[in-house]
Amino acid sequence: MSDVIRSLWMLLALAMSAANLGCGATPKGAQQSSLQGGLTEWSTSIYADHPLVGQVWSSEAERFVTPREVATALGGASPLLLGERHDHPDHHRIQAWIISQLKPGAIVGFEMLDEDDSKVIGGATDPASLRDLTKWDKSGWPKFPLYAPIF
Repeated sequence: MSDVIRSLWMLLALAMSAANLGCGATPKGAQQSSLQGGLTEWSTSIYADHPLVGQVWSSEAERFVTPREVATALGGASPLLLGERHDHPDHHRIQAWIISQLKPGAIVGFEMLDEDDSKVIGGATDPASLRDLTKWDKSGWPKFPLYAPIF
C-alpha cells in the first residue's frame, strides 16, 4: 500500500475516532483533555462511566492522542469523512470543532442538504437563516438545534 493511501486511511480512522469522541459524558474523575470550545462538557450521559469516553485512539501512533494532535492531523486531511449518530448533540459539537480546525477555504459537504438546498444556502448569514432557507423543519431530519453547531 502506498504511503499516500496509508496516510489517507490513517487520517480517515483518526477523523472517525474524533467524530465519535463524544459518545457520552466525561467520566467523573477522568483526566480531561482541553478541547477548545468546552467539548469536555458533554450534554449526554451515555456510558458516562466508561474509561474510553472522550478519548481518541490513533492506530498510526498506537496510543491515545490529544485534541491538538487531532487538529494537526486534520489540517492536511483531504478528503475528510466525519460521521455521527444523527440524534447525538455531542457528536455535532465535535464535528463543529473539527470543522473549525480545517484550513480556510476547505470545502464541507452535508448529507442533510440536497441539490435544491444548494440554490438557496448562499443567502444564509447564520444558522437560523440556513434553517429557514432550507425549510429544515419540513425536511425529516432531527430538530435543527442538534445540527446548528456544525453550520
